[in-house]
Amino acid sequence: MLRKLAFTTVVSLTLGTVALTAAAQQAQPTAEQLKLLQQLPAEQRQALIEQFAGQSAGQVPSGNVEFPDVVVERDQPAGSSKESSSTEHKPFGKELFDGVPTTFAPATDVPVPPDYVLGPGDTVNIQLYGKDNAYYSFEVSRDGILNIPELGPVGVVGLSFDEFRNDIRERVANALIGTNVSVSMGQLRSIRAFVLGDVNRPGSYTVSGLSTMTHALFVSGGISSVGSMRNIQLKRSGEIIETLDLYELLLSGDTTKDARLSQGDVLFVPPIGTTIDISGAVRRPAIYELKDESTVADALELTGGLLSTAYAQGTQLERISADKTRVIIQVDASKAEGRRFALQDGDQLRIPSVLDKIYDQVELFGHVYRPGAFAWYDGMRLTDLLGGMSELQQQADLEYLLIRREAPQTLEVELLSANLKAALQEPESAKNIRLHSRDRVYVFKLGDQCVEEGLAEVEDDQDDTYLCRSEIVRELLDEQNAQARSGEMKPIITVGGQVRAPGSYPLEQGMTVSDAIRAAAGLNERAYVEQAELVRFNTSGGERRVAEVLELDLQGVLRGNPAADVPLQPYDNLHIKVIPQWSDEWMVSLEGEFNFPGNFTIHRGETLRDVLDRAGGLTNDAFPSAAILLREELKEREQQSIAD
Repeated sequence: MLRKLAFTTVVSLTLGTVALTAAAQQAQPTAEQLKLLQQLPAEQRQALIEQFAGQSAGQVPSGNVEFPDVVVERDQPAGSSKESSSTEHKPFGKELFDGVPTTFAPATDVPVPPDYVLGPGDTVNIQLYGKDNAYYSFEVSRDGILNIPELGPVGVVGLSFDEFRNDIRERVANALIGTNVSVSMGQLRSIRAFVLGDVNRPGSYTVSGLSTMTHALFVSGGISSVGSMRNIQLKRSGEIIETLDLYELLLSGDTTKDARLSQGDVLFVPPIGTTIDISGAVRRPAIYELKDESTVADALELTGGLLSTAYAQGTQLERISADKTRVIIQVDASKAEGRRFALQDGDQLRIPSVLDKIYDQVELFGHVYRPGAFAWYDGMRLTDLLGGMSELQQQADLEYLLIRREAPQTLEVELLSANLKAALQEPESAKNIRLHSRDRVYVFKLGDQCVEEGLAEVEDDQDDTYLCRSEIVRELLDEQNAQARSGEMKPIITVGGQVRAPGSYPLEQGMTVSDAIRAAAGLNERAYVEQAELVRFNTSGGERRVAEVLELDLQGVLRGNPAADVPLQPYDNLHIKVIPQWSDEWMVSLEGEFNFPGNFTIHRGETLRDVLDRAGGLTNDAFPSAAILLREELKEREQQSIAD
């Protein structure tokens, strides 16, 4: 009967061990497994519980006591990504636990501090020298006793390493005359501590006797998202003996509260307390847990202060009110009253940055050697920005510069032109325009290569991007026209025909035909200077639009006759005609038995016989009946005929 009972007990113990081992691997024991656990003896039940706790926490089996040495990034939680987490605010300090230890260094490499308290399992090395020479290595027994030859048993429990060393020196000096002693620590003991509360992997851990509160937090995976960073409690025998505030460690490097652990200690992390979210122009935007902080000034001190770009006057506080609605409170953090404003749990504090706009400056663009922003001052003129010809690149248009100006009150855009050549000649006159703050000055190249080559922008000989006159003017006109009021005529004119830069240009107050020609970079060599044509559009009583063609005395305009220089109106279209019978050069090529073969320039009405006479006629060896006339038009027609 006894044998049968013993066999049954062994079988039950084995099954219980297997069941609990499986439970440890699955980390979710079933009801049947828990029932088997209750049937085991108390000692074996406790051993299996500790084994289960260690495996569920991902603990490395205890052997040599070790410290973290290499840390790798912790796996991201399901459904999250590094990209999303980098753009959202995280609780301050939680990144301290973003890594997990992967390798360890022996604790024997760590110096033992004088206040280290000895206990069972520690190894002490004692070397005697002088009259007597000996070397001993002792392990503190479970009773806390060291049995040292010639000195007898020595109690060490509760003594610090410094106190123990002084005690041994005193004993050797009294008992062994003429003998000196050297005391050092050997292998340190392991202790078991509990890490509980809101940590990533709560459980029981075997750590080195030198381990502190922060070390226990690291091996347990760190504080969870709902755990407090400022109220970490170290409990011993049910009493709180130390409270750790990690903010003191992170912000000021204070480790005085990072107490050393003892056997059976409990490190408890309670839930997080009052939090606020601080964003914007601060040095460390994050979600902060408040402890003794209660005002805006306290919160800003946690962030490391405001950035130089912060606009403290525009600080906003978003809060959930008593009736559970979100409200925004304006707080002037630049004043003492605003900095004393009291905070509540869940507040969101936003500190905006100053505007990117730079005032008291003018900007220079285009065909110049030093484009960019320049300081503006009251009374500044165009020639103060462009002091001379050395500032301009070759072929810069001196007679038409375009200035974009913003009205300070309405921010409406105004476009006006300037004549730099006239301003340099008469710097004290009104031609030398006074610049305003935030003016933009555009210097163009003569003509418009973009229009000629169909490009948006090209590179000139200076390897500097050449501003296309037509493109820049079109963009500025679009910006100006967008602000036109309903029913208001847009201030725009068009210049076409034989000018260097045909296109649309802004209509300025008092603008005349000569100003329009100046805007278009002047006439080209094919322009007919006797007469021009101006097409003007008028509305007849607001019912229909009619066109009126005006013949202009262009010669009088070019001579400066005020009567001929007609003032312009919105939508006027100035057309410069081409010289009658103007054509590009025609070229023919004579090859073969000619006395003077080669290329000949011909004029309108000239015949083949006329060109043959200019070539000195045919040579004596020529065979006129076999002559061939090749013409591009005839070649294309012949190819088309073959294709059909």
